[in-house]
Amino acid sequence: MNTHDIKNKVFEEIHAGKVRMRPRMYFVVRILSLIGLALLAFLAAVFFISFVLFALHESGESALLAFGPRGLGTFVVLFPWLIIACVLTLVVALEWLLRTFRFGYHIPILRVFGGVVALTLTASFLIAVTPLHRLLLDQADRDALPVLGGMYENVHASHKAFGVFRGTVTSLQPSSFTISHNDLDRDADDGIWSVIAPAGFDVTGTLHAGDKVYVAGNATSGVIHAYGVQKLSSDE
Repeated sequence: MNTHDIKNKVFEEIHAGKVRMRPRMYFVVRILSLIGLALLAFLAAVFFISFVLFALHESGESALLAFGPRGLGTFVVLFPWLIIACVLTLVVALEWLLRTFRFGYHIPILRVFGGVVALTLTASFLIAVTPLHRLLLDQADRDALPVLGGMYENVHASHKAFGVFRGTVTSLQPSSFTISHNDLDRDADDGIWSVIAPAGFDVTGTLHAGDKVYVAGNATSGVIHAYGVQKLSSDE
């Protein structure tokens, strides 16, 4: 069948009502909608991945990776898997949206998916080092961040139920120290704790009054028998 025959066949289908004519604006709106959805999916994925990177550093939870098998297990439990599941859903949706465009059909699906993942991760790392999340965290601490406030407020929380605590050093002894914690939300993780340092940890040589620390251990009656202690930077 040559080009002329194809053209005649198309006109016949149109006249027979088998082909529905659509205005040009329909296709313009459809393309713009797909581009908009793809952009939103990309930005959302970048935002949430960069938040996870920021939260792991800011909360001190990344220190658990240096606390041995027990710390690793706690890290796995506390890791924000729900956010990662949402991100994966967004990435798959973005890959599907990109393949609806003509150029997407000519690229293998794994290459499109790999490109989306690489671009998303790169953008996420770049966003994570900007002041964006710290500014949003400050807003959340002042109860001035709607919708996402709860997600950010959890960054500075101690997780007593999982045996991890944040606090500021208030006093030091050769093998122990005292910390206080107040994240301004007046909940159960606020208070004062006496920390028995792990064997081999140089308390007076490592810590000073006013230091912020991340502690993992067993807590009973206001005393934490720690298996891991990590001094946090002043901005965490």
